[in-house]
Amino acid sequence: MNLNKYQSTYIDQPGMYEVTITEAKNDYTRSGKECVFVRFETEQNQAITCSYVEAVFFKLFRLAQSAGLTESQRANFEPDMLIGKTVKINVISDDNGRVNVGEVYSASLSGTASESYDAMPF
Repeated sequence: MNLNKYQSTYIDQPGMYEVTITEAKNDYTRSGKECVFVRFETEQNQAITCSYVEAVFFKLFRLAQSAGLTESQRANFEPDMLIGKTVKINVISDDNGRVNVGEVYSASLSGTASESYDAMPF
């Protein structure tokens, strides 16, 4: 068995990444708030996670839309509907050098983040 293919490193540089959602579930933040936890992974096994609390569910809506979920699916959303979907994420860095998932785009869009953002229908 070759365990090397299971090696995972974290995305630690800002930029655009095409990723697959490998985990999505209802969870809780460290402070106890309910959230939807999502793990994104590149083909090179680089990963980044994001927790969407209710205050930023508009970002979760954008993720679901970018992942190709229909209006009907979004109306009856369950996090596991995202597993296996491919999207593009813009990873950003804050003033302290920590990286986070910024905007999410359809994997079918090309170009820079700003060009892709302009192409989004919302």
